[in-house]
Amino acid sequence: MNVLTRELTATLARLADLYREFYRVLVLEQGLIIANNSRDLHEIVVVKENIAQEIQESEEQRLGIMDRLADAMKRPRRELRVHDIALALPKAGAAPLLEARNELQAMVSRVKALNEINNQLLNDYLDFVHHAFDSVAGRKITRQGYGQSGTIKTAVSVSRNLVNTRA
Repeated sequence: MNVLTRELTATLARLADLYREFYRVLVLEQGLIIANNSRDLHEIVVVKENIAQEIQESEEQRLGIMDRLADAMKRPRRELRVHDIALALPKAGAAPLLEARNELQAMVSRVKALNEINNQLLNDYLDFVHHAFDSVAGRKITRQGYGQSGTIKTAVSVSRNLVNTRA
């Protein structure tokens, strides 16, 4: 079981490193989104896909180790958590395992938060582009808003056509 827990600790540390790398790429991505650099943004997407593939492979490795640990501990895999494994170890063996798990959890949280921010930036930018296009094309825009009574109302407004197409 000691060999398996060392493998698990190493795999968790590897996953934390991959998520740390993913976070650094997300920081770069955010700068490119803000700078409106779509050419380099495409390259970042490729890098993110490669890191995601490595994360998936490491995660599969982690699950395999967890399966073997569940067999060794004679516990159902679905019920086995890293904390349970740490409880079965001496403190000297449990500490690195729990530290690796905590680091991984922290990195996953940071990646998730920054990824959500980047997605919101992209959505806001796309909304801006659509609005600008609608303004130039003179399209009708339907928007929801609150009426005088405080209830949601649908109002239709017509944007000005910024390009005069009449001769």
